Amino acid sequence: MLAGWCAANDSLFVDKDNTRYIVYEGCSDDIRYTNEIVTTEADYQELIGILGTGDFRRLDIQEGGLAYDGYAYIITVRDRTWEHTVSLESETSEAAQQQKALAVKLLRKLKDIQSKLAVPGVAD
Repeated sequence: MLAGWCAANDSLFVDKDNTRYIVYEGCSDDIRYTNEIVTTEADYQELIGILGTGDFRRLDIQEGGLAYDGYAYIITVRDRTWEHTVSLESETSEAAQQQKALAVKLLRKLKDIQSKLAVPGVAD
């Protein structure tokens, strides 16, 4: 996720085994906070289910100026043989509605997972 001027790239990584959330200090690559948990079967299956509703590789969402005045969520999905990235600034944009709002559903689930790892006051 990118957030406004001079924001770092806070990151959430999810795979079948582990989920890791990293918060960076603003304007630097220094890590401010990190938290890692075992990925729950329920979360993983829900992500797979969301991805199974469409073809993420065909989404063409590259919104905004990368959060010069707001938020942009960068979502990258990797499989064994491919990788695809979208940049989502608004859940209500026309681009975000592609494939029955696949990227929006995925973003909402990722935010849900992120909330399990965030520490109030540290990961804001």
